[in-house]
Amino acid sequence: MDVIDQAIHRVLIEKIGCSHVQNLTGSPHGVLNQCFIFETDKGKFFVKVNGKNDLAMYEAEANGLKSLKETHTLRVPVPHYWAAEGDHSFLIMEYIQLKHHTPSSQQTLGRLLAKMHLVKGPGKFGYEIDNTIGTTPQINTWNDNWVEFFLTNRLEFQLRLLERTVGDTEILRKGEKFIEQYSAFFEGLEVVPSLLHGDLWSGNTAADEQGEPVIYDPAVYYGHHEADFGILLLFGGFSQEFHEAYREIIPMAPGFEERQLGYQLYHYLNHYNLFGSSYRPSCMQILSRLT
Repeated sequence: MDVIDQAIHRVLIEKIGCSHVQNLTGSPHGVLNQCFIFETDKGKFFVKVNGKNDLAMYEAEANGLKSLKETHTLRVPVPHYWAAEGDHSFLIMEYIQLKHHTPSSQQTLGRLLAKMHLVKGPGKFGYEIDNTIGTTPQINTWNDNWVEFFLTNRLEFQLRLLERTVGDTEILRKGEKFIEQYSAFFEGLEVVPSLLHGDLWSGNTAADEQGEPVIYDPAVYYGHHEADFGILLLFGGFSQEFHEAYREIIPMAPGFEERQLGYQLYHYLNHYNLFGSSYRPSCMQILSRLT
């Protein structure tokens, strides 16, 4: 880490204007990245480090954080700088002292997430650049049709990735049958593009020192607001106060539970791609409900 350590020190001094940098310390945050906290005369900075080929991933994450911040709803860490040096790339961002959610912060999270989903977007689905969900590519080519965008760029992409990398042709066949039937759950529903966090599980949100909610590690794009509930409901961790506050602003539409089959399948497929076959039974269980 010597070369990358020096590069981060240099950026903090030359690009961010710190005159004193000390104490490289590890952070428990991070499954797919190495994470560190740098202390400076301008405060602390949170730094993610990964391979040199991950620079585009960090650039996309920074763009996503900026888009979320521009909604003026939920707090996100401010991205400051990203670069590659030697065999590594890194992203420097604002350090926020994170704490466990309280009932109050969960309630505020639900209310502000709903307000974020209601911020007027570009009128189409996708995003200005491709990004990643974990380290898996997310294709965000603009599309006027939400169902077409989701089935092609989310479900089909993950299914074909599994076929290509692990040879799972069975799940591809079942997935194609699922896709044929899934669009029926959108009949009569008007889907308006919302800016989504994209990967909002309980590990990607906390409270700050003032008890206000924070979200981070996004996989941002414009999509159906219900899609943010795919992973949110999958792994739990969100209180009744959260759900009630959200539903006061955006009530649940008929067919919500059926549409969640696809939204949850996307994240199960991605976990299968990222972490292996232990997630395959969960994928097959959802696919079997329609096929």
